Amino acid sequence: VFDAVAIYNALTRHSGTITVWIDGIAASAATYIAMEGDEIVMPENAFLMIHDPSGIVMGTAADMRDMPRLRWRNWSQQQPLLPKQPCARLHADG
Repeated sequence: VFDAVAIYNALTRHSGTITVWIDGIAASAATYIAMEGDEIVMPENAFLMIHDPSGIVMGTAADMRDMPRLRWRNWSQQQPLLPKQPCARLHADG
């Protein structure tokens, strides 16, 4: 995830047109990278996976209570990625 976020951040600083080629699969954190493209090119047999954030928690009761809040905060901060491409309608409703 951290590498994908770093690549996404580098692409957001790029001033030129970005074409993303998905020749096989862009899944999970790779979708951060794909959504930064101005154009996304995929063969018919390629796959783009969009999913809700997920995670596990170990720790105290307070840690467990905070997990849903942290997951939503992290996801909601990424929402500006979605309007650039029409993927918001592809994402499963909660």
